[in-house]
Amino acid sequence: MEEQPRDAENTTRAFFKEYMVNRNVEATLDWLMDDVQWIGTGKGEYSCGKEQVLKALDQEFSLDPDAYQIIWEDIKESRLTYDCAVMQGRLTVVRILSDGKNFAMGVRVTSTCVRTAKGFKVASIHASVPADFQEEGEFFPLSFAESVSEEYARRMGRSALELLGKTIPGGMLGTYFEPGFPLYYVNDRMLDCLGYTYEEFSQDSQGMVGNCIHPQDRERVYGVVRDAFGKVRDYGVRYRIRKKNGRYIHVYETGNFAQAEDGRDICLSVVRDISAEVEAEERLKQENREKERQASRYDQLFQSVLCGIMQWKPLDRERVVFKNANRESIRILGYEPEEFWSHGVWQWKELIAEADYQMKLDQLDNLEKAGDSMNFQYRVRQKDGTSCWILGKLEMVEDGDGELIAQSVFLDIDIRKRTEHQNQQLKELAEANSAILNMALEHTSLCEFYYYPDRRTCVIPDRTSARYQCGSRYVNMPESFADEMVAPECRRDFIRMYEDIHSGKRTASAQFLTVKNSWCRVTMSAVEYGENGQNGTVLGIIEDITKEQTMAMALEEAKSRDLLTGLWNREAGTRIAQEYMAKKPLGERCALMLLDMDNFTRINQEEGVAFANAVLQEVADILRAETEPDDIRVRMGGDEFMLVLKGRGKAGATVTGPRIAARVRELLLQSDKDISISVSIGMCATEVVDEYSGLYRCAESTLKYVKENCQGNAACYLDTSNELGEMLTDLYTEKHQLNTIEQGLTEQREDLVSFALDLLGKARNLNDAVQLLFARLGKTYGLDRVSLLDVDRDYLTCRFSYQWARDKTDLMMHKTFYITREQYEQWPGQFDPSGLNRHAVYDESSMSCLQAAIWNQGMFAGILSFEVKADGYSWNDEQRKLLEELSKIIPSFVMKARADAVSQAKTDFLSRMSHEIRTPLNAIVGMTAIARNVVDHRDRVLECLDKLETSNQYLISLINDILDMSRIESGKMELNVQPMDMEDFVRSLEGMMRPQAEQKGLRFIVENRCCQGLALVTDRLRLEQVLINIIGNAVKFTGEGGDVVFSITPEERCSGGQRLTFSVKDTGIGIASEALDSIFNAFEQAEKNTSVRYGGTGLGLAISSRLVQMMGGTLGVRSVLGEGSEFYFTLTLPIGKLDGETPRSREPEHHDFHGRRLLVVEDNLLNQEIAQSLLEMEGFLVETAENGQAALDAFGSHEPGYYDAVLMDIRMPVMDGIEATRRIRTMERPDSRTIPIIAMTANAFDQDSRKSLDSGMNGHLSKPIRVEELLGMLDACL
Repeated sequence: MEEQPRDAENTTRAFFKEYMVNRNVEATLDWLMDDVQWIGTGKGEYSCGKEQVLKALDQEFSLDPDAYQIIWEDIKESRLTYDCAVMQGRLTVVRILSDGKNFAMGVRVTSTCVRTAKGFKVASIHASVPADFQEEGEFFPLSFAESVSEEYARRMGRSALELLGKTIPGGMLGTYFEPGFPLYYVNDRMLDCLGYTYEEFSQDSQGMVGNCIHPQDRERVYGVVRDAFGKVRDYGVRYRIRKKNGRYIHVYETGNFAQAEDGRDICLSVVRDISAEVEAEERLKQENREKERQASRYDQLFQSVLCGIMQWKPLDRERVVFKNANRESIRILGYEPEEFWSHGVWQWKELIAEADYQMKLDQLDNLEKAGDSMNFQYRVRQKDGTSCWILGKLEMVEDGDGELIAQSVFLDIDIRKRTEHQNQQLKELAEANSAILNMALEHTSLCEFYYYPDRRTCVIPDRTSARYQCGSRYVNMPESFADEMVAPECRRDFIRMYEDIHSGKRTASAQFLTVKNSWCRVTMSAVEYGENGQNGTVLGIIEDITKEQTMAMALEEAKSRDLLTGLWNREAGTRIAQEYMAKKPLGERCALMLLDMDNFTRINQEEGVAFANAVLQEVADILRAETEPDDIRVRMGGDEFMLVLKGRGKAGATVTGPRIAARVRELLLQSDKDISISVSIGMCATEVVDEYSGLYRCAESTLKYVKENCQGNAACYLDTSNELGEMLTDLYTEKHQLNTIEQGLTEQREDLVSFALDLLGKARNLNDAVQLLFARLGKTYGLDRVSLLDVDRDYLTCRFSYQWARDKTDLMMHKTFYITREQYEQWPGQFDPSGLNRHAVYDESSMSCLQAAIWNQGMFAGILSFEVKADGYSWNDEQRKLLEELSKIIPSFVMKARADAVSQAKTDFLSRMSHEIRTPLNAIVGMTAIARNVVDHRDRVLECLDKLETSNQYLISLINDILDMSRIESGKMELNVQPMDMEDFVRSLEGMMRPQAEQKGLRFIVENRCCQGLALVTDRLRLEQVLINIIGNAVKFTGEGGDVVFSITPEERCSGGQRLTFSVKDTGIGIASEALDSIFNAFEQAEKNTSVRYGGTGLGLAISSRLVQMMGGTLGVRSVLGEGSEFYFTLTLPIGKLDGETPRSREPEHHDFHGRRLLVVEDNLLNQEIAQSLLEMEGFLVETAENGQAALDAFGSHEPGYYDAVLMDIRMPVMDGIEATRRIRTMERPDSRTIPIIAMTANAFDQDSRKSLDSGMNGHLSKPIRVEELLGMLDACL
């Protein structure tokens, strides 16, 4: 801070030098104003004006012309105005008498100095000393020092010293001028001041006064004394000295040097206790700093106010000097501040536009005395010569020097004025000017009010009252205002501010919250004082600091929150919990819970930090959902939490704790069996102990017990201790170690795209990772539902594979619905070029949605959607960009995971196929070897042959399943629909399945509710295949004594035919809920060990599901693990009509085949041999050919009718069966078009059969050939 001028101090010092030292009357008078007021120290001594002072000085100097020595100390100067300053100081007057003795007198001087043309002079001066020193007629007590008056010396000497001691706290002290200042003399008043007796002082100081001086002051004191000894001989020094009680006091020592009786140099001094003065000095400094701060603030307001303010003094009619001007006024004139102030004397022509110049001068002529004022509106002349309209008020006032100056306040109205009509009425102009002034005031952030302490009354201007919506007058302050307007928690600070004002403090301030939730800062400053010096009128400045305080509170809140979970961090949470425990009402119950995630390090390591952090965020959400808003939720460590349940004891904790543990266990229900999330919870309530540390210790010991004995559950201290018969705090004495929260891993990720990449890329279980990601998306953006919809182009189905909803009733997870081919083709066109769509493409949603298309190898494959329960919700650019990015990221991970899963499933399937195929092959090889060795035992050979047949049938069934699945996956499976009798169908199905069920000890119940004689059109073979598979599974997975119920229930008829619901319900082992979504996938089973325990390939349900879809239905399942399952589907089948007996009801007629000649075309010699032997056993004459060309040659080389039929293989060398058949049919022979040709091939697909028939064959048999089927077809053809 810039050092202030010392004009008053310099003037007063010069005055007293001429008066006391030089004793020069004329020089003394030169430093005084003509109307000086001098209040002397004597009773009734008062002089006004130089004439009275001259008379008093002549009288005094005639009596006492000798010079005095003067010593100044504790000088303080205050600048009242630029031209006025006040000095206060302490003056010690010293007279050396003729006998060598000296006498000193302390005088307090206050002088007021003002600036004149010749510099500063004294306007008033007041000096005060103890009354007993004062003689009438003296402005200072001088006669005590007259060496010529022995009587006066005898009378005054001792009494003056005694009075000096009584008046000034402290005493006399003498020390040898040697290191440590050995004690020479100390008087009783000095000892009393320090609280010692002489003996105590000598002993405590060890005879060295330096030992009592503060260690930090000793070197300085010695240096001052040493310098004085070598120069002026007199010295004065301030330091701290220790009292008997050990406390240091501030003293000022004034002394000089002498010699002791032994010739040693001594220091004789007067030591004065100035502790009170030091404290007063500090207070004064503080007050000065506050005044400077206020002055700075008011100067800032002065400079920043929206109007121009100027103070100027006219030199004559055309010249002026500016004394003050704010920045706005200088700006209006078009100058920079430095340029403006350097100008000095101004001509009015430089400042007033020419058009208004004479008018303005005439107006100024009318302002002659203080108080004269006028409103004005004219054009000023700016630096560049342009004019600018201003509007304001001018008033003549007196400054601090009594000089008459002009003060003007004005606004720049140039823009407005130039647009106004030139002939506006004077009244309208005045009203407009007033409105502008009011507007300027209203746009400031500060408001004022006035307080009168003696009446305890507050007066609030209309503007302040309107702004803060309070009254205009309050009595019985401050309580009346506090009760009405101040929030209860801030009233104590508000009232204390007024108490400070009432106690005499000149300024006081406070910040408080109003009942309307706005923050205010009030600063009160006394501007008028009563006769007794008390505050008379107090100006209050009030400022709305709501924004500032809100930001500060938000910052403090942010520092106290855990960045990842949003819960309190350990430091803040522990402090809040301790404060609550200390301040809660006596008897109010509460409970403390400590929660520790189980085996969370493994989750962190295996699934990645992003996955682990997402889990912790979900756990934090659970804690918020399961507790009250006022409860205390704390993240204590890496995976540890603390809860304090307010107002709830043990009963509430034992409900909340287990519920939290259960919800945490449900977080990852879709996870693999070896991955799980759980939390262990230790609880204690105030029924046990009612202070924080005890509650924490009990909950901590309970947590350690849970971790060791029942991990993943919640336990209460009292219950567990009673169970064990021992207090848990005695059993578990060590603290539960909290994991550290690693910096850098707890930050909330604002970039959800990066978060998604990190989470999905590192998570081992994609299902859980996607669910956690969806939950984070929904909670971060306030969504009500996030969904991933899979669209199957081949089956025209849609299914929600992943979904999160704020309200669980909004979930449509795994719900499947159907679309038409036309809808599928239209959907991609509904998305904009960025791949987004604001309208739901499916009718199920009533929410506002934003959807992104998902593409797989260029084909529309699904939708990722955000949904909000708000009509007409506006999606911002951030949400659109996020969805666009995530629609590329999430599906890529999902599709890769599915591809990996299919690949793994195929690998597992091939492994199972290897086992399933090798098992019957092993039986075939083994039984063949056994039969070869027991050819002489017919029964044993027949038994081997039966087992070979069983293994053969199993192997054929296995291969048929594989071929069916292949046909379905390749789209080559076709339905062969024909009318069928439902009653006959059910009877036939029951006949096949009942023996299997009864053989296992099951109750097989058939409930056919169809009306008798109902004929429906469908593929009987495929429908039978589906039901055999489902019923077979029910029999397989149901234990002895269980039930299997097969039911057919007709629904309403429709134009398309009859709706039937087929259901198979069992009481078997059931299916886990997480496996229900995958059991219809190819190559998958409910559990990995299912094939080991029960057999099977995992294709049956996949084939059945696809076949039901092909027939127009959906195969569904309901199951409870351990209770059983129900598989069901509904089909709409056209109603048909039966023509006579169905093929199944007609028994085949077998003819005698003896003498019939067959040509068997087969390239495999073993198959030739088998076919020839089997056919010859039925009476056929058999000839063979090894390829199509040989068959063509054999057929052509014999006469027509030689062969009765041809059994033709398809794939053969030289010429295949298709070409051979075509050539036979085109030969010019009578029997070439009539001879039956039957395909007998390993090609088993429907298109293979169709291709055979198209080439001219009469039938198609797939290998391995069943003899009954072959004979039936030959019988039909021949």
